[in-house]
Amino acid sequence: MSTPQTPLAGKTVAFIDDRYDINRYFFAAIRRAGAHLRHCNSLRQACVLFESRSEIDAAVLDLHMSLPEPVPEALDTYAAIFRGNHAGYRLGVQDLNAGQVLGMYLSAQNGSRRIPFIYLSAVADSFVAMDEARPWEGRPAFDKYETSPQQLVSVLEEMLRADP
Repeated sequence: MSTPQTPLAGKTVAFIDDRYDINRYFFAAIRRAGAHLRHCNSLRQACVLFESRSEIDAAVLDLHMSLPEPVPEALDTYAAIFRGNHAGYRLGVQDLNAGQVLGMYLSAQNGSRRIPFIYLSAVADSFVAMDEARPWEGRPAFDKYETSPQQLVSVLEEMLRADP
């Protein structure tokens, strides 16, 4: 008996998050849905992946990762925009919200195929959205403690159906 095809079958999902332990259930659900998973646990690894022009169909970005110093060259402009927009923010969001910097980078890739992305983060309810970072359908971030692995797969499937 054959397994039914899902919109994730044969697709590649990049999952950018520095915490493997709390994401392993999401990883397993994405793989069970038939997708190839490319996990990057740092902003530097994500830059290497996206700059390599590997075939990525969708991305899941964690908001709460540190911006390394120096910032990878591909993200330098976006980091400066982010820091400028959040100058004086008391909680140090400019140093801890690397996911939105990466989101700005993906949103600006007009010369290449656009990679739709969503945010999945433990700080989903406290981030300040930036116009330059446009997640899929402008949805706010999903809270990883309130979103089940199957719900994430459903969002990814919906995203890939809408943006094949």
